[in-house]
Amino acid sequence: MTQYPKLDYFFFDIPVYRCSQDKHSAEMDSEKCRFLGRLQRTSTAEINDDLERLFDREVSYPWRFNDIIGWIRLFVLGPQLRGELWWNRTTRQVKRGRKRFSFDGEAFELNLLNVNDSTEIVRLILERLNSLNRHFLFKGRYIDLSLFMNLSPYINWQSLMQSQ
Repeated sequence: MTQYPKLDYFFFDIPVYRCSQDKHSAEMDSEKCRFLGRLQRTSTAEINDDLERLFDREVSYPWRFNDIIGWIRLFVLGPQLRGELWWNRTTRQVKRGRKRFSFDGEAFELNLLNVNDSTEIVRLILERLNSLNRHFLFKGRYIDLSLFMNLSPYINWQSLMQSQ
């Protein structure tokens, strides 16, 4: 049976997206062109505006929060920093917005016993997270490190590792 760490040792969740934001935007633009292209040939300008609003309201959706398919949850366990993987197991038939995530095992494990520099800890974490892109589960996926990169310089990583 899988041993889960205590909740208070979790400190960061990193989203994993179906695709990058740029790819999502290109897909939405392409879908909008197909949607409007079939209908606009015989429509007036006013109807075209209504069709665009209909597409934006009913078909299109924003990338952030909607295209998340997984999470990498970071936590400290003794001298180790670990990442566990939570993956969306929802099928396409389920309505959007009803995602169900389940534990899918360890994403990575770093032994930081002899690492005393916060910059080095961040470098090792990023190296490990970037190496996940080579794993088949992450092929074509996008690990969004933007929040991690924004916050990591302000975290006292040595203190965090010793807090357990």
